[in-house]
Amino acid sequence: YSFASGDSGQTLYIGSADSGVSFVVGGAFFTDMLDHTKGTLTPNSAIITDANNKIDKLIVDNTTIDSGDIRTDGNLSLLPSGGSVLVSGNVRTTNQFIGVYAGFDSDFSLKNTDDLTEGSTNLYYTSARSDSDTTDLVDSAYIRARQLTDFPYVDSAMVSRMIDSATGGIDSAVLTRI
Repeated sequence: YSFASGDSGQTLYIGSADSGVSFVVGGAFFTDMLDHTKGTLTPNSAIITDANNKIDKLIVDNTTIDSGDIRTDGNLSLLPSGGSVLVSGNVRTTNQFIGVYAGFDSDFSLKNTDDLTEGSTNLYYTSARSDSDTTDLVDSAYIRARQLTDFPYVDSAMVSRMIDSATGGIDSAVLTRI
């Protein structure tokens, strides 16, 4: 038994004094680490589980596991060496999620524009908006202005034959003669 101070004090050894080889087998140094309530993490003491094989918290470096929470003072990385990290419930973040969401492509492919909410400044086009914008741009004044500057040799009768709203299209035979 050693009465020295520090980590080697109050320690029970077994071995041969002649060979100088000894092995630690116990002593007050170790039993003093058992001086707390089971299941409670205590500084400078051994970790002892309670009757349900639990401890109240565990602290490793800057990460604390306590009451169902995992808290860290820095980044928390889950790095499986041979597989995936499986989450069986919902993932909730109160801050920013940074990384790769592996199911994004398959989830995104199941969506269409009906799933989007329209913003107030970034509007998407509907058939009604397209029709109204076309009507606003292509009226007789617009055609006359283009006729004078871009195509002075095209008269309004020819333009009327090219753009025929009754049939819903442009007559390609007329366009090829321009």
